[in-house]
Amino acid sequence: MFLELSEPSSTPTAGEYAAARETTLSALAANKLTAYYRASGDYAGTTFRTLGVNAGDHVGPDDLSAITLLGVDVSPRGVRTLQGDNPLSDAVRATLSAIAPGADLRTATASDLNAAWELHAAIKAAIADPTTKGDSNPWVTAAKISARKRPSLIPVRDRVVGNLLGDRALQSAFVYWQLMRALLLDAEVVGALDGARARIAADAAGDLQNDFGREPDLRILDAALWVRAAR
Repeated sequence: MFLELSEPSSTPTAGEYAAARETTLSALAANKLTAYYRASGDYAGTTFRTLGVNAGDHVGPDDLSAITLLGVDVSPRGVRTLQGDNPLSDAVRATLSAIAPGADLRTATASDLNAAWELHAAIKAAIADPTTKGDSNPWVTAAKISARKRPSLIPVRDRVVGNLLGDRALQSAFVYWQLMRALLLDAEVVGALDGARARIAADAAGDLQNDFGREPDLRILDAALWVRAAR
């Protein structure tokens, strides 16, 4: 079920997965999920993925605008770093080039997850504040930028859903990603995702956000868990 990674602590336990699976099935069945994708509503929905230009090889202005829909932003210094010509922005571009734009968490290998981590780490280094006392660790913002750039591979990991899935999922991106990957490979969860997708499309009808038909299953899973945790 889980990938063999170099860090043993990155493997979820059977109990952690069983709890995540139960929570996920309940979240996907919730009627409140439809609100997340209504055009007249005030949730990010598909706009997080579709806003403006989402280039495959760099982090652009539209990416930085899109993450504000999820309640985070990048400082002026971080914006200049990401948009400039410097070793930190070069590292972000290099890590993006190592991950195909259509990479999918369902078929991800251990190498793919390591590349995703390198992307997250490069973005985090670029937006960190070097003047902050102690370590500046903007991991939530970096996770959301990473998810915008590779929405079928990298889930939106933050404290809200991390707490929902357990302490180790909150503390370790690899535990979190492994749980999400296993959920996307679970036949019952896949059926629940298909049901949620159909229910959202039917319930929202003419009020459905643009491009919902191409919304990755990972994004719907993200949204369902966030709605469950936030409510």
